[in-house]
Amino acid sequence: MREVNMWRSLKHPNIVPLIGTVIYGSNLYMISPWMVNGDLGLYLQQTSDVDCLSLLVQIATGLEYLHASTPPIVHGHICTGNVLISDTGIARITDFSLSSTATDENNPADSNDLRWMAPELVFQSRGVSYARRRTTNSDMFAFGRVALEIFTRRAPFEDLTTPQIIVKLYNGELPPRPQDRDAVSRGLNDHMWKLMEHCWEPYPENRPTAQHVVRWLRPAVEPPRREFQYFDYTLQSFDFLGNRNTELMGPLSARFQQRFFEEMARIRKEMIYLLPSDPKTHLDLLSEYYAITGFYPTDTLDECEIHLPEVPPSGSGGFGACWQGLFLGNHKVALKCSHPNVSNRTAAERAKREIKAWTGLQHPNVLPFIGSVTLKYITYLVSPWMEKGDASSYVKNYPDVDCVKLLAQIAEGLAYLHTHDPVVVHGDLKATNVFISNTGEARIGDFGLSQKLVEDISREFSTSWFSAGNFRWQAPELLEASSLEEARRTTSSDVFALGRVLLELFTRDVPFAGVPDLAVFKLVISGEHPARPEGDEIVAQGLDDQMWELMKDCCRLEASARPAAGEISGRLQALLNSRPSSKEPEQTPLGSSNLDAFASLAPMILLDAPEPILPHPAVNGEGEAGRRLPTAPGRDVWLKIQQKFLLPDSEDSEEEDDEEFEEMYYRA
Repeated sequence: MREVNMWRSLKHPNIVPLIGTVIYGSNLYMISPWMVNGDLGLYLQQTSDVDCLSLLVQIATGLEYLHASTPPIVHGHICTGNVLISDTGIARITDFSLSSTATDENNPADSNDLRWMAPELVFQSRGVSYARRRTTNSDMFAFGRVALEIFTRRAPFEDLTTPQIIVKLYNGELPPRPQDRDAVSRGLNDHMWKLMEHCWEPYPENRPTAQHVVRWLRPAVEPPRREFQYFDYTLQSFDFLGNRNTELMGPLSARFQQRFFEEMARIRKEMIYLLPSDPKTHLDLLSEYYAITGFYPTDTLDECEIHLPEVPPSGSGGFGACWQGLFLGNHKVALKCSHPNVSNRTAAERAKREIKAWTGLQHPNVLPFIGSVTLKYITYLVSPWMEKGDASSYVKNYPDVDCVKLLAQIAEGLAYLHTHDPVVVHGDLKATNVFISNTGEARIGDFGLSQKLVEDISREFSTSWFSAGNFRWQAPELLEASSLEEARRTTSSDVFALGRVLLELFTRDVPFAGVPDLAVFKLVISGEHPARPEGDEIVAQGLDDQMWELMKDCCRLEASARPAAGEISGRLQALLNSRPSSKEPEQTPLGSSNLDAFASLAPMILLDAPEPILPHPAVNGEGEAGRRLPTAPGRDVWLKIQQKFLLPDSEDSEEEDDEEFEEMYYRA
């Protein structure tokens, strides 16, 4: 009767319905529709043109229904034998003999086939005490095994005995990835394998939910079909407040930031999970919020959030190429990926390393990392598009640029990296890896050779990674290294490269221009500097005796004798401060004029974003040319918002002003 009571309440297209029961003799029989195609295992063997993705979506949808019930229902024995196929090819879950509610304490893991059982049902996971009871998480483990069988037409660990399977489970070993063409042609690509591995996570709480799996798979089976792509949205995608530095938003209150971010996460989650046929409304809202904050609630982007035009790349470097694309339909972004001749595995490793080094860096002189996106099986790293290009082309296109100021900004960005916790070594600093914003600010980018000093270099990085780079910017100790440890880039080697960048900016050319690479190698290890440019013009640009001595200090032969990036930044700032006059107007201090003070936050908030919806800096109450300001009533509302919600010292309780905030915000 336990199974009957559980089964009779279930009504779903992907669940076999219970018609009723009948007692015949002394036995109780449960009656359900006859499925002419038999169970899934038999169906796979007898049918050649099976739509594997569609079957997976149907099974996951049935599990989603069970797990979303109140209370959640755990099936307990998901396998191909317990999925029946209707005459129209619809997958329907059956056999609820081991099912229970998630709140039922009396659902011990009775023995069923180990090929589909999660390890915590067989024995305790090492280091963690899990009760040996079936859960929605153990259902998802079994779902991953079923997915493997759908693509391979073979049961997991088919050739192994029960004791051998137990050893595999205990050691956390996964079934080997099939390499045959048939499995690949059925849809077993890198993304699908990654999804299976996620289902087989040893820690149950790390596995995806049925709801997430359905949302990931559905775009691949509903018209217009998209290529299946797998991203783990469930672990930390929306934990953005914990891992994002919000200092760039200046004196905006934490409560105000929290509201923006929570709203962005809600809109995005709705767009990703519900998969509207036209996500334009969601994208427009997210675009407006991004224009205000400069932040986004996840580093893993969906294909609907990025548009990559089918045009040649805008640029290319030693490790990859770069395209100009659109983020959220409005914001120009750079999309960087590895060269096509690089293997998928190597490209994935490079992207993973660069993301690891780049994520979490927030500074006005460091290029922001928006996130990563996979399009047609290629991973792109996304950052704001810099219209003025890199520093090398910038100084050539703008002859009157203030090189000292530009260098001071680069040094400040480098000092930030070197004092970050943990310390970040850029590893490939040169003018082409420094980008210039629309306002002429220098931003260090391209973290392809970067690493954090806490990382184990012997395990994380390949030999080719150590040998990468160019002699003209590399410190002598890197060129003479005889071991991986000696070849490790350091903050001192970054400072050496900064000295070379100094020369690049003033000479508008690479260090040792015209000298062959082999000769450059010999000059560098001997401690020779490039020849000093002469003439009144270059001195007038800023390359005087003080600047030349700074270059020599940065490029000292002994790494320990080089100054720190913070010291260099201080020396350059002192040079700028010693100039007779400054053309830049003083900023209005917060509080002297409410509207102007709020408007002064715009440069910190916008991060090179296009047309914002917040006020722009105003002079005597009038906006800059081509910029819009709120109408007079709108200005009044913004003043009230600032006074009540934006200043960090506001003592009003959150409960009292939630509704008022929303009303005032939307009026503005």
